[in-house]
Amino acid sequence: MARTSIALALLAALVAACASSGEPAGGEARRVDPISRPAVLAEGWALEVAHEGDVRINGVACGEFDVGLAGDEIVSVDKLGRIRLLGLRDGSFGPLELPWPIPMEGISGSREPGGELVQVAAGDLDPEAPGDEIVAVGVLRGGEDDGEPGLVRVLSRSGPRGAWREQRFVTPGLVHAVAVGDVLPGREGLEVVFAGFFGEALVGYIDRESGALLVDAIGTTHTGNAKGACLVDDGFVLACDDGKTFRYRRGAAGEWQLARTHDFGATLARIAAFQGVDYAVCGNDGSFTLHQRRGDRSGTTALHRVGNRLRGALFVDIDADAEGVEACTAGYDGEIRVVRLIEQAGAGGVFPRFATSKRSVARDTAKIHHLTSGTFDGIGTALVSCGYSGDLLVTYPR
Repeated sequence: MARTSIALALLAALVAACASSGEPAGGEARRVDPISRPAVLAEGWALEVAHEGDVRINGVACGEFDVGLAGDEIVSVDKLGRIRLLGLRDGSFGPLELPWPIPMEGISGSREPGGELVQVAAGDLDPEAPGDEIVAVGVLRGGEDDGEPGLVRVLSRSGPRGAWREQRFVTPGLVHAVAVGDVLPGREGLEVVFAGFFGEALVGYIDRESGALLVDAIGTTHTGNAKGACLVDDGFVLACDDGKTFRYRRGAAGEWQLARTHDFGATLARIAAFQGVDYAVCGNDGSFTLHQRRGDRSGTTALHRVGNRLRGALFVDIDADAEGVEACTAGYDGEIRVVRLIEQAGAGGVFPRFATSKRSVARDTAKIHHLTSGTFDGIGTALVSCGYSGDLLVTYPR
């Protein structure tokens, strides 16, 4: 009887082991539910998993990459240096064709696939090509911590019959900060500002005549390593890991000059412009802070604070029940938060003062590394996040 009990126990253990590995005892494959799934945390919100993977996705952006589809599409970059493009068709997100691009001859760079990509941005850099361009940044080889040269990859539909085409630019160190917008007024098309672990900001653009990617050193140096960039009405702002922001503007003669610095006292990671004049930053100390300045007067408003690193800074009008834009953030605790800004009437002062109302609307199953927004057919405005889980989440009010 004892031997029978032992045999039955061993059989039960074998069945349990097979089940935990995704293989039933009979060898027939079956799906095993993960320990946890992305989840909605607030009533009236919904969540779609646009992509499910197992490799950390570092950055995500939204833009009009396929002019044949309504609404935005999603582009992401991961730790293996891959660029992934997703579109919404028949109510479901799926991959769009993005052949591995070949760098143009004569452009600084390499034909190697490239190393880890850490951030990505989108915008109409080339008015002659259909749709938005993709700007992915990271390192030329290996991982972001390997000390290799940095890499900027610009993808556009400027090839024959609208085929994707890639151009590259190599920098002395990792490129981590990137923003696309109208940096050079009077020039047709948009430009890209990028910076990182090499002590200065650069401006890139597509030359209208040759179609080539041109990059200018504009003399804007900074301390620390640039982790994020945003555009404001009179220039751009960098957020650095020494806790400082650097705001640059163009002078009367067109030269770039350092306008302001501000020390937040903790490592910064993401930055977003607010109303074209101000900006908010978040970082390793778990704080999400709005910084405002008018003339010599400045002030800060604490938008949110958590006990872990934040990796999302975004302003978007996503709450139909509130006026104006909301401040959105996410981070290493996996939660996506929406912060209402409530302007304080009669507060006085040279700039608006705000109170805040916060709520968590969704969560990922692992650390979130970046947060952006897009507008999708049948969904409307949505938050799009990525991170260590390898998933791309689309979160939106129903």
